[in-house]
Amino acid sequence: MKKFIVFGGSSGIGEKVAEDLLIEGFSVLVFDRIKPSNDKVDFFELDLGNPEAIPSLIKRKISDHIFDGLVYCAGVREICSLDELSYTEWKKVFSINVDSFFLAAKTCRYNLNKKSSIVNISSVSGVLGEPNRSAYVASKHALIGLTKCLAIELSPSEIRVNSVAPGVIKTPLTNDYYQDHKLMEKVNNNHIMKRTGEVGEVSEAIKFLLSNKASFITGSTLFVDGGWTAFKDI
Repeated sequence: MKKFIVFGGSSGIGEKVAEDLLIEGFSVLVFDRIKPSNDKVDFFELDLGNPEAIPSLIKRKISDHIFDGLVYCAGVREICSLDELSYTEWKKVFSINVDSFFLAAKTCRYNLNKKSSIVNISSVSGVLGEPNRSAYVASKHALIGLTKCLAIELSPSEIRVNSVAPGVIKTPLTNDYYQDHKLMEKVNNNHIMKRTGEVGEVSEAIKFLLSNKASFITGSTLFVDGGWTAFKDI
C-alpha cells in the first residue's frame, strides 16, 4: 500500500487531497494544528507557524517509515496595505507558506521512496502582482522558485517536485469572498471560465502529479486557474 504525507490536511484543499488518497486505497499521514474530521487518517499535531520545531517533530513521527509522496497544502494570507503590513505579519505568512514547506521537504526527503513526488500549493499570485497582499504574493513567488531548486537538488534521488497554482477556490481561506457580490463579480471575470474552482478540481491535479502518469514532470507549476493567467482585460 502506498503511503503519503499531507501537511495542512485538516481543511480546505488539503482535507480533500487526504480524503481522495484514502478513497484510492492509500495510507495518509496528516500534519496539522487541528485534528481532521476523517478518523481514517493518521494524525500528528504540528504547528506549521513554528518552523524551528518542525524537523524534530517530523522525525519523531515518521522515524524509519518510508512514504511515496508529500503534499504541502498549508497557507495563510494577509489583506492590508503596505503601510499596515507589519514585519511580524510578513514573517508569519512566510513561515507557513514557505519556511515550513522548505523544512518539511528537507526533513522528509530521506523517508521518500525513489520515484516519489513532492507537491506544494502555490497560487496564480505566484506569477502575478496584487495590491494589499505583498507578503502573500511574495511568498507564493518564492514557493515556485523553491520548487524549481528542490527539483534540481532532489533529482539524483529520483524525487520529483512540482507546484499546483490554483485560481480562486472555495475554501475557508476564501469564504469572505463569497459574501461580497461586487468582489465575486470581479473574481469571476478574471476566470475566463466565469466561475471559481472547487477543491476536488485541485485535488485531481495534485493526484496526477503524485502519480506515475507525471513521471517526466518536475520543477513545473500546473495552473488550475480557470484561465486566470491566460487572460488580460484590455
